[in-house]
Amino acid sequence: MPKISCTAHSCVYNTSNCCSLSDVKVGGSGAKKACDTRCDSFMERTSGAQNSTATSACSFTDIDCAAKKCMYNKDGFCSASAVNVSGTGACCSDQTECETFHK
Repeated sequence: MPKISCTAHSCVYNTSNCCSLSDVKVGGSGAKKACDTRCDSFMERTSGAQNSTATSACSFTDIDCAAKKCMYNKDGFCSASAVNVSGTGACCSDQTECETFHK
């Protein structure tokens, strides 16, 4: 179970550049490079919404991964020890990506 560092500050699960969600979903079943992936668990923080406190930020997290061609994908789960998700200024999951993706 990897730790997730995240630059999607507009996500309700982002706490100090870390993901606090305990079960993250990464999309991109046909991904050939990182920009073809996305964090399907991204949820935009709206006005007045608070950060989620689902788990401790940067705790180890289960990642269901649809990026079948990623070297870290093992039977649909991420086996990387640490994962970086980008998404500065993201308003939706399509504006995020798993930077750890490696073919």
